[in-house]
Amino acid sequence: MNDFYQILGVDPRASQSEIKRAYREVIKKYHPDLNRSRNATEKTQKVTEAYSVLSDAIKKAEYDQIRAFKKARASDASQQQTASGVHPKSSTPPPQESAPPRQEKCRCQRCGAIDPTLRVVVFTWVISLLIFSFKRGWAGILCRKCQVKYAFLFNCELAFLGIWGFPWGIIWTIQGLWNNLQGGIQPAENNALLLSSLGYQFFSEGRYEEAAIAFQESLKFKRNPDVTQILSECERKFTPKEKRFADKFVGFDLPTWTYNYAILLAAIVTFACGVRVGAFFLLGGGGLFFSYEGLHRWYSRPRPGKKGASSAKRPGTRPRSKSLKMIYSCIGYAMLILPIFLLLYGMIKRHGLIQPSNPPSSPPASIADQTKADPAQSPGPQKAHASYDIWSAPETMYYAGIDCYNGKDTPQDYSCALGFFLDAAGKGYAPAQYMVGVMYFNGQGTTQDYSQALEWYQKAADQGCASAQCNLGLMYGEGKGINQDYSQAVKWYQKAADQGCASAQSNLGAMYYGGYGTTQDYDQAMKWYQRAAYQGNALAQSAIGNLYQHGQGVIKDELEALAWYNVAASQGDNSAVNLRDGLETNLGTQNALIAQQRAREILRQIKTKQSAVQNNSTAPSDTAVASDPPKSSGSGVVVSSTGLILTAAHVVTDSSKFSVITANGTKSAKVVQIDTANDVALLQCDGTFTPVPVRPSQSVKLGEPVFTIGFPDILVQGFSPKMTRGDISSLSGIQDDIRDWQISVPVQPGNSGGGLFDKHGNLVGLVVMKLNAVKVAAATGDVPQNVNYAVKSYYFMPLLDAQSVTPSPMRTDSTGDEKIEDVVARVQNSVVLILAY
Repeated sequence: MNDFYQILGVDPRASQSEIKRAYREVIKKYHPDLNRSRNATEKTQKVTEAYSVLSDAIKKAEYDQIRAFKKARASDASQQQTASGVHPKSSTPPPQESAPPRQEKCRCQRCGAIDPTLRVVVFTWVISLLIFSFKRGWAGILCRKCQVKYAFLFNCELAFLGIWGFPWGIIWTIQGLWNNLQGGIQPAENNALLLSSLGYQFFSEGRYEEAAIAFQESLKFKRNPDVTQILSECERKFTPKEKRFADKFVGFDLPTWTYNYAILLAAIVTFACGVRVGAFFLLGGGGLFFSYEGLHRWYSRPRPGKKGASSAKRPGTRPRSKSLKMIYSCIGYAMLILPIFLLLYGMIKRHGLIQPSNPPSSPPASIADQTKADPAQSPGPQKAHASYDIWSAPETMYYAGIDCYNGKDTPQDYSCALGFFLDAAGKGYAPAQYMVGVMYFNGQGTTQDYSQALEWYQKAADQGCASAQCNLGLMYGEGKGINQDYSQAVKWYQKAADQGCASAQSNLGAMYYGGYGTTQDYDQAMKWYQRAAYQGNALAQSAIGNLYQHGQGVIKDELEALAWYNVAASQGDNSAVNLRDGLETNLGTQNALIAQQRAREILRQIKTKQSAVQNNSTAPSDTAVASDPPKSSGSGVVVSSTGLILTAAHVVTDSSKFSVITANGTKSAKVVQIDTANDVALLQCDGTFTPVPVRPSQSVKLGEPVFTIGFPDILVQGFSPKMTRGDISSLSGIQDDIRDWQISVPVQPGNSGGGLFDKHGNLVGLVVMKLNAVKVAAATGDVPQNVNYAVKSYYFMPLLDAQSVTPSPMRTDSTGDEKIEDVVARVQNSVVLILAY
């Protein structure tokens, strides 16, 4: 091989600028246009080849390594020839006793190991800043263990120093990380030469197994008939032994990428799940390995008294030391038990099962920037239990703190209030823990301390305090007192929102809207914004207006958007005022008046719902099913004597608890099956009921009279069933959907899931939806009249078949004397009100 450094006339330690300068001078000398000699073209090609290798950092490192190795091998061969008088390529090696001591050249440059895992490797490293990027290669002969270490070190350098340049810094860093993870670049010619030389060295020393491995690895890089021939000779001199995976892993006999990816996996687990989970991962994995190794050593030991057992070491096996077995087993079991113990201890301490004897002197903080505390709105129970000592009960101290905090019947004193709250909080009273968090967060009566606020909020939130859960979510979201973590913020917002906290519902809607800590979902954002808006939350009302204005998750409707901006502005939201004014200018005076009328309608709905929630006497006392208001309500119809109830799927979606008000009283129910495609669902409650007969939808004719019984808008119209009549207006639904009837039966919110009956009281469908009159009027300029839809019985029969329900026989009136009121009275016993929580 021609020496590229000699061709260019440079020193091997020359810099890139010196190599480039030398190339320009030599290429001018031999260029065919300037040099007319016969070999000018050939020399020009050699110069170009030399420069293409030496100008590339990776190729130069590979070339330097193979150049040094070949020189060392040539020097070693000349020494053998001089000492023994035999040419090194002779097929007859000199006698072992007459050979001089061999100078070993093939060894790991870092640890000096000599084994078949030696490779010529080239690792990449990059340094970059802004638009400046520098890429270099480092080449060397390393064993498998050192390859893993060097790959880790070079990848750390790449991650910290290489990523800061654009674009080549990023591109080279990604390439370098990938190459280094694979164990570096391993040049084929270099490694074929190294491993064949290493194999000859092992063969001359009688280490035939290692020689065979080296020759096999050499052939993977480059085919060589001489190496193949001597490999077959090696394989005849020993019997190969199969190693266990554990032995290969500990002995670094597995490919380099195995160890690199194991390190990468541990780093990813630690980064994604935290240091504790990463530590559990490493300890658990190590524990499994060491315990497995210890058990293997125990069960594979020689056992006296059995056939073939011997206390002597069997050939080809390593010593099985009892003390070594004990060490492996103890380490393994300790590493397995320690993470479990730490996990259990953390869970016990987190959930308050381990309590300090005295409350902490400095409590944590909250995010709610409130200046007044209202006992009526504070979370938790508000009456002391009769068995408490009234003066030492935490409720008494809590209300004393509320009086000091608000300055009611006593001068306002935050320090005194904090003392009362701390006494009550130390006894585990959640509302007091919440107020301690508020005061530490706002710096009221004490120094502002976010970390203490976070601690007290956590304690109250763990007991189910919705206000504390909401504020805890805010602290995670804003990174106050703790590292910012949107996923934790979403978790605590969800818990508080499920309890009806309007602020948490609004914030959860914002997280779904922006995709913070969760997948971006405009439908979910709208759902939570609406729940908060109907509780009077101005930010949520303004957000709904924004969704309607831009058509995100809903059909774009600027009139509806303006109406919601008006509602938010009336609640004192200054940002909504600016948005309202801008939209009014675009829509004009006439549309602004329509939006104001719609805003007044929304405000009436909000006030009605708020008054209904505050005054539970709206519902009859014998049908009151829960102290908390339901998320939604709908209608249903009994289809089996065992308590199976058909309703619309959207009535039960996003709820976990259901109460059913029937003719036999209030029952709890659970979801059995949901068919979201056809918007039907099946509930189950305990008891014996009178089912309605089901009529096949194929026999229903256009214009046939029908009626429904349901519970529309219970907060306004009450809890008694409502019956409305109409006709089958069309045999297909919206946009000719064959699954639905179009009906002229008047329906309202709350009728969803109610049965659609023919004149004999047979079930022919379920009411599922109506046209939105406001949206249709805005789109077409006309208000639709009684355009509603019901799903046909054909599409909910599969749910009944799946539950082995045989419908009751259809009813007919052969005489024609049955009155409609008698039919309604009979069907009414099978109609139920569904409350979803």
